[in-house]
Amino acid sequence: MTFRYKLTQTLSVFAISTTLALTACSTNPVSGKKDFSLISKDQEVQMGKKAHQDILKKQRPYNNARLQSYVNSIGQQLASKSHRSNIPYTFTVLDDPSVNAFALPGGYVYVTTGLMAYLNSEGELAGVLGHEIGHVTARHGVQQASAGMAASVLVDLITKKAGGNSKMLNQLGTAMLSGYGRKHELQADRLGAAYLAGVGYSPTNMIDVIGVLKAQEVYASRQRGGRGSSYHGVFASHPSNDKRLQEVVGAA
Repeated sequence: MTFRYKLTQTLSVFAISTTLALTACSTNPVSGKKDFSLISKDQEVQMGKKAHQDILKKQRPYNNARLQSYVNSIGQQLASKSHRSNIPYTFTVLDDPSVNAFALPGGYVYVTTGLMAYLNSEGELAGVLGHEIGHVTARHGVQQASAGMAASVLVDLITKKAGGNSKMLNQLGTAMLSGYGRKHELQADRLGAAYLAGVGYSPTNMIDVIGVLKAQEVYASRQRGGRGSSYHGVFASHPSNDKRLQEVVGAA
């Protein structure tokens, strides 16, 4: 491959990536700043609705209308104090023994019966829901999806021009998708703590639930003789004595 060809290829990729960055920006509801996004807010809601339907085909909601209503009530209170109170939220308890909670773009939030079994108070449940609502309001899922879509566009270009250099493709994918980890989790912590305070719960419930689920993780690890599975979010990314977490919760 000649230097001129490499340069042309590099400039082509740069031109397309720059065009994507300039033309695919939207205002983040939390920060008020421009974010890279290939998905409109209407598309986000529709995307979440479709994914929600797919999830319910694979995972069964817990068959207890009273519990579903209870969790939904807490979630709706928190969502009403969020930066995106204008979108519809759906809170679902899944009949699943694994310890997990997650959110989809567009306001769909899930918590498993396995996670709920370890919670000691309504405030701890609110801490879990508030954290997941934080991911929705900051559009973290949309940002990840947009990065993946942009990576696919660039991968297609490079595949055609470079004959499918797998090393280059892997590096590109890694670069495009890096940075979607602890930074977003910490922001979700901060937002969740603020939403808890807005409703009347103590923001320290966010820290309390970490201790509970960290203890569960240690127990599961011992039982299995190895590494236990843990909830993906704040509880997996921070120890309970994390200084930065203490600061964001304290600020709420």
